[in-house]
Amino acid sequence: MDKRSDILEAAAALFAQFSLKKVTVDEIAEKASVSKATIYKYFDSKEEVFDQVVKAESQQLWDAVTIAVDEAPSVVDKLRAYLLTKITKIHELVNFYRVTREMWNEYWPYVDSARSIFIAQEKELIKDILEEGNRAGELNIAQTELTAHTIVISLKSMEFSWATETCGVPLEEYVDFLITLIMNGIGRK
Repeated sequence: MDKRSDILEAAAALFAQFSLKKVTVDEIAEKASVSKATIYKYFDSKEEVFDQVVKAESQQLWDAVTIAVDEAPSVVDKLRAYLLTKITKIHELVNFYRVTREMWNEYWPYVDSARSIFIAQEKELIKDILEEGNRAGELNIAQTELTAHTIVISLKSMEFSWATETCGVPLEEYVDFLITLIMNGIGRK
C-alpha cells in the first residue's frame, strides 16, 4: 500500500474507535507508521483525513448497493436489494454511520459533500428503478424524480439502528413490509 492509503486506513480505525475529536494527528501518524509531516504532505488537517475516510466508506457503500441492485431481477427485488444492502452495509461502515447518528455539529461540516453526493446518487438509482418499472409495466408513476426523492429522503431514518430495532421485527421482514407499503400504498383498492 502507499503512504496515503496507510494513513487513511490507520485513521479510519482510530476514528471508529475514538471519534474525530479525540484522535490526534500524532496518533494517526504512529498507527500508520509515518511521521506527522508525512500526514501533512497528503492532508491539510485531521478533518480532511476524516473527510477522505468518510468519502472512501461512502464509495464502499455505493458499490455494494449498486451491485445488489444490478443483480436483482424485478423492480420489487431491486428496491428490496437497495434497502437491505444499504441498511446492512451502513452499520459496518463505522465512520460514515457515525455521521448519520452522532454529533451532527461536530462531524457534518467535514462530510457534507460526501453525504450530498451519496443522496444524489441514491435518488438517481431509485429514479432509474422506477422508470424501469414503468417501462416493464410493473409501475405507473408519473413523477419518477419526485417519487425517487420522496423515497430516499423518507427512508433516511432507517440509517439509525433505533428506527428498525424498536419495532421488534427482523430487518428483512421490516424491509419486505416497507416495500409492500411502497408498492401498494395504504389506500383502499
